[in-house]
Formats: sequence, C-alpha cells, structure tokens
Amino acid sequence: MIEYVNGIMNSIEVLEKVLPWNKCYEKHIVCFGYNAGAKICVLYYGMHGIQVECILDNSALQHERHRGYLSTPLLYPDRIIKEADDTYVFIVSSVQQESIIRNIKELNNNIKSEQIICIQLQDEMILGHNNRKLELRNNMSRKDCHKELLEMLEYFHKLCEENDIRYYLYGGTLLGAVRHGGFIPWDDDVDIEMPWNDYKKLVEIMEKEKKYIFLSLIDKVLGLKAMSTLGQLVSKSSFSENFNFPLKSDQGLTLDIWPIIGFPDNYDEQREFEWELNELGDKWKNDVVMTYNTNLYDEKKHRNLIDQIQTCMERYPIEKAHYIGSGYCGYFIMNHKRKRFFEKRLYEKREQLLFEKNKFWAPAGYNEILTSYYGDYMNIPNGVSLHTDEPSFYYRERSWVDD
Repeated sequence: MIEYVNGIMNSIEVLEKVLPWNKCYEKHIVCFGYNAGAKICVLYYGMHGIQVECILDNSALQHERHRGYLSTPLLYPDRIIKEADDTYVFIVSSVQQESIIRNIKELNNNIKSEQIICIQLQDEMILGHNNRKLELRNNMSRKDCHKELLEMLEYFHKLCEENDIRYYLYGGTLLGAVRHGGFIPWDDDVDIEMPWNDYKKLVEIMEKEKKYIFLSLIDKVLGLKAMSTLGQLVSKSSFSENFNFPLKSDQGLTLDIWPIIGFPDNYDEQREFEWELNELGDKWKNDVVMTYNTNLYDEKKHRNLIDQIQTCMERYPIEKAHYIGSGYCGYFIMNHKRKRFFEKRLYEKREQLLFEKNKFWAPAGYNEILTSYYGDYMNIPNGVSLHTDEPSFYYRERSWVDD
C-alpha cells in the first residue's frame, strides 16, 4: 500500500520557535502570499484561538481563484500595509521574500524589520525533517515506464470491455495517440475519463482488485486512503518520491481516471458550478491533505467531504445534460487555458485510435477537445527531449528508513 508521510507538524514546530502563538494575543497577524505556508499559519494560530487577520497577495489570478480559507479573507496588500501600525506582524513564507520586504517598506516605511517574519514552511527541507526517509533504487527509463503503463492500459481496456464500461483516452494520453501514435515521449502517466455512472460501476468491480492498487474516494474499502480526488490505478512494482505538500509518498506509476459529470445549460450557472468544484478541491486540500496522518486529522470531516463531493457529481445527470465535463474537484487549468466542460455531442460517439501496438477508445470529437486544450496540438514544443532511454523519476525498489 502507498505510504504517506506528513510534514505539516514539522512546519508547525518551526513556526512555534519563530513566532509562538502565546506571544500573539495583542498582535494583528498577516500572512503574505496565498500558499501552503500561509495556510499552515492560519491553521496553527486558529488551533489556539487566534484569528489571522488576512492573507495578502498581489496576484489577480489568486484573487480570482480563491474565496478565502478558514474564514480568513484574501486581500490586496496596499491598504492593509499602508494602515498598519506597530501591532502588525507580517509572516512571509515565500521564495520571493526580498521583493515582498521591499514592497512592504515602500508602502509603509514605519514598519520595523522585527515586524516582518521571514520563514520557510513549505519546502522539501521541511518534509525532509520527518523521521522516515524514502530510499529508491534501480532507476527506470522512460521506455520502462511506458512499457508498464501500456500493460496497465491494456488491462484496464480489457476490464472495461468485459464489463460494458465506457471510457475515453484523455489529456496527454489522447494527445499522444493522435500526435505520436502512442506515448508522448516525456509523459509518465495515463489519463482516462469516463461518465460518472460508469465510474461508479468500475469502483464496485475494483473493490476486489489484486493486480494493482485502486484508489477512489467512493471506494467503500480504501476511500479514506485516496489522496487525489481522481480515481487511480496504481502500480505495485514501481515507486517514486511524490510530493504534494505537506504529504510525501512512495506512489508508483498511475493510470488516472477522471469522472465525467453533467453541467447546467446556463453559462452563469456553469461558472457557479465550476466554482463549487474548485471550492471542494480547496476543502479537500485544507481538511484532508494538509492534516492527513497527524493529530489534526478529523476522519468525520473527511467522510463528510466525500459525501459532499459525491452529491455534487450527481447533481446534473449526464443523460439530461447538454454539457458535460471533468468532475475533478480542484482548479482546472490545462496549457494555461480553462476548459472544464464541452457540448455532450463531442462524446456521444467513440472511435478507436492506435496507441502503441493496440487500439483504445477516444471521443469522436477529439479534434475540437484537443484544440481547446492545446491550440495547434500537432506541433511538438521546442526544447523537449524525444529520447525515451533517459532516466525517469520512477524506480523498481524502495524502502522507508527510520532516522
């Protein structure tokens, strides 16, 4: 089984040494930068009854994407910094510390240096402070990865055909089928999508799975072990050090399964529904991933969130919907463009595309889908290596070692 090590308690220990909560009762705590470091501060001080006043960020994209965290507003820096007095403390957990400090001083030259706390709470060094380290041996080449991933895809295709489950090649795997006749040379996973009802059927079948690890939030057996809101078929014979701060894991090669759900017809309602999926992704990251395997973890909250996600997936039945798209809970950005949903007509028919030595199912409207994701998708980006003999990030052997 995949093992998860959580570094958030290490981050909190660092924070306790630098700015302990019991010295902050009469302070206005402000975090600079909407990132995991700010979220750790909000969580840590909130545990002790101290509300972080706000999170500051100059990025318009962050303000567009996020609507707050643990009741903490996300604001632009100018007004807050200009009006700050000596009771304010600015916590800066960012790689851009120097420019942020300059920005603070330019906006208010009365801010003293001791009011600005620079601290790294979210880098790999913090994760490295855990008592368990992952050692990896016997490196796999990209070609080795592609061989194993193809075996997974063939297995998955056969299982779906035998059980009348509808699926489509998706994302980079669909692009690879069309542009390369197989894997994109630098790709190291397989992406599949399938309608929600087929996805639920698959989950029931895969509860008895032995050959691979199968992870899904709605799996009655392993639902609480799934850290992605996607379904995943995971290799048992390959391993990689996977970082999703604050979690570190030994996850192997994956076949990712993206559920397709219905969307409303009205554009404004579509955007609202997309925001709801984004916010569920935020809740997932904040309430599950951030706290998993620590004394901050709340299993009841975890289970309630899974129920919320499933209810959301089923709100607009695909059979009645004119628009369908990804039920992924999180921000959906591909090639710097957003395109979460399409007209259902693009998926109503399937056709088989050659992928390496076999054929697999793809949506008949793949040209329109790929164009939306990648633009002129037949052009290979400059500066990428097409050699599959190069080493990958995956290994054949691993072991967890106690310090």
